[in-house]
Amino acid sequence: KLLAAGAAEASGSARRLGKLETEAQRMADSVVEEVDRLSATVNRYLQFARGGTAEAGGRGDAVGTLVATLDLLEGEFRARDCALERDGLSAGAMVALEDAALKQVWLNLLQNALEAIPARGRVRVSCEREPHQVRIRVADDGPGVPAEVLARLGEPFFTTRAQGTGLGLYLSRQLVQEAGGTLGLESRAGAGTLVTVQLPLA
Repeated sequence: KLLAAGAAEASGSARRLGKLETEAQRMADSVVEEVDRLSATVNRYLQFARGGTAEAGGRGDAVGTLVATLDLLEGEFRARDCALERDGLSAGAMVALEDAALKQVWLNLLQNALEAIPARGRVRVSCEREPHQVRIRVADDGPGVPAEVLARLGEPFFTTRAQGTGLGLYLSRQLVQEAGGTLGLESRAGAGTLVTVQLPLA
């Protein structure tokens, strides 16, 4: 209840700020959107804590939300002196997953990749659109993970990060699967990690 009240207050303040001027309106709209997304994310975590599963639903643009998430993280990549490369992200791709859920998936995967790479490391995001599906890859040139760790990635509460919960990748995979897609991981020690998301077009 406290989280919901805080989110409502932040959203209301941002809407009032948006009445001041054009630039403030743009920033306020962004704040409202992010607060709504975070609220939905908290609800998904709570649903999991109660023993439920992630629910998809709705329709969203897999590529459009990916581009928006990349734009959001550009500054963080630059601050860490890391490269963020994009390929094939020009055309949209509607899938059976709402925009807020898609953004959560991309944010989880990209933050994982950023945490995995050293300074001056590189993350490459690519997209291939096929007649009936879209395939998105997130590849990093970090240290990779050994086979025994890779086998457990995506399990609830299993994480290799000091501040991680182990739920981000798990919920991302649940959302992708609920939309009829797959989320796969490839990695080996010393060779980076590749995450591949395949989603059927709506």
